[in-house]
Formats: sequence, structure tokens, C-alpha cells
Amino acid sequence: MLVLILAGTGRLVQKVTSDTGGIASRYAPLLVALLLVVGIFGYLYQKPLVRVWFWQVVFWVSAAASTCAVVFSFYLAVFATVLNPAIALMLVVLFIIPAQTQIWQYSYRSKSLWLA
Repeated sequence: MLVLILAGTGRLVQKVTSDTGGIASRYAPLLVALLLVVGIFGYLYQKPLVRVWFWQVVFWVSAAASTCAVVFSFYLAVFATVLNPAIALMLVVLFIIPAQTQIWQYSYRSKSLWLA
């Protein structure tokens, strides 16, 4: 979990120091990391945070974004022959999969948690 937050914070610092990108480009990685970490904490401590549908939406949006990232990284590697960004993007997706799995278990496999 700490690595997720550090990765988002590192990207934020890099964007702020280089003064590139807009607000979404600067803060989105950190916000996504914090959102995933909150979901993981909710699952680990079995606490219902927000609503179940919120975490289901978070899971499906992150899964769709990861799928798009994988397709785009294959495009970069095969058609654009740009390997470094493609590999970096695949590593980010592989890095996020365990958090997505926890969010899925939290929102779909913890039915008794959400009944209270």
C-alpha cells in the first residue's frame, strides 16, 4: 500500500517540479492510489466504507482503464516500436492488479459486510 502512495506522490512531485500537465495530470495518480489504498484498508479491516456500489464502480473503472492501458502498450510495442513506455505501462498495470483484486473481493465477496 505504501508503494502505491509513493508511486502516486512521486508522479505528482515530478509533474509539479517540471510544471507540465494540467490539474488532472498532476493529481490523478495520487488520487487513484489513495482511492485504492482506502478500498484495501476497508477490505483488510472489514469495514464498510462509502457504499458497495461505489467500490464496484471503482473496480470496473480501474479494470477498464487497465485493459485500455494493456491494449495501448501492445500498440506502442508492436506498431510504434516504442518499447520503454510500453514496458513501463505494462508494469504499472501489473502493479495495480493486486489492489484491483482486493477491491473486487471487498465489493463482491464481502456480502455480509454490506448487509449491516
